Amino acid sequence: MPEISVIVPVYNVEKYLKKCLNSLVNQTFQDIEIICINDGSTDNSESILNNFANKDSRIKIITQQNSGVSGARNLGILNSSGNYIMFLDADDYYNKKACELSYNTITKTQADIGVFGISELYNFIQIPCIVNKNIKRAVQNSATIDLWKFQTYSVNKIYKKDFLIRNNLKFPLGIKTAEDTIFSLSCLFKNPKYCFIDKSLYVYRKNRKNSVTTNSNGVKNDLTALKMFYESDIFQQQSETIQLKVIEKFCSGSWNYYKRNRNNKELLIDIKNLLNFIEQRYEINKLKDFKKYNQIKEITKEL
Repeated sequence: MPEISVIVPVYNVEKYLKKCLNSLVNQTFQDIEIICINDGSTDNSESILNNFANKDSRIKIITQQNSGVSGARNLGILNSSGNYIMFLDADDYYNKKACELSYNTITKTQADIGVFGISELYNFIQIPCIVNKNIKRAVQNSATIDLWKFQTYSVNKIYKKDFLIRNNLKFPLGIKTAEDTIFSLSCLFKNPKYCFIDKSLYVYRKNRKNSVTTNSNGVKNDLTALKMFYESDIFQQQSETIQLKVIEKFCSGSWNYYKRNRNNKELLIDIKNLLNFIEQRYEINKLKDFKKYNQIKEITKEL
């Protein structure tokens, strides 16, 4: 039984897949299994997977009809045999010590979730992600950290598998955005013990991600995700204070879409619809305490 199962959803990423897989098979920590979920790829990804699997018995390939990253990750968890779980997107890659450093820290601290740093790759230049500053503060003084600052990515973490299974934590199906945020917040709501690794162990291809996340349907997809999360038991079990912090995260996401698409009238209409959903459920005076809510309220006031 391997110590770590690394789950890699794969969908039409032939350009990046070899770099991803090489970063896994060359990890300094070798006691891993690599579960690649071929999510209905129609390019050369399957052939690349087979070539790697023929050379390394730790690679397990599972093929399914395209169902999205959430379904692929959930299937990976279901088929994993490691004591710990990590997620790697097939267009990204790991630092060669990612598994070693995260495993050593989470086992030493007996934590449920370990959080490590991210470098954003843009035009072949690696730039430390802003979340790294929060990780540094957490390592220096864990009493002052705001755990909410770590709940955007699922990929910069190592999870104790027992924690995920015991709490029935899965990625939400049927949405196109915010699945990472919902999964990570659901983990946070189960009160895990966290540990922190002050190293950039994950390389995130920001320019490729931006080509996806700047699309005009981003806010519309986020609203679908928010509605799903709002109706879930785990969300409704939280206090209004916690619920409003979730709402602020979605407002922040809308603001970021707007900054990249300022002249898009359809986007403003989608933001207005998100505001309508929020304002029908929470008092306006409470929402005004949040900066991002006020910002997106201001840009839609002429609609």
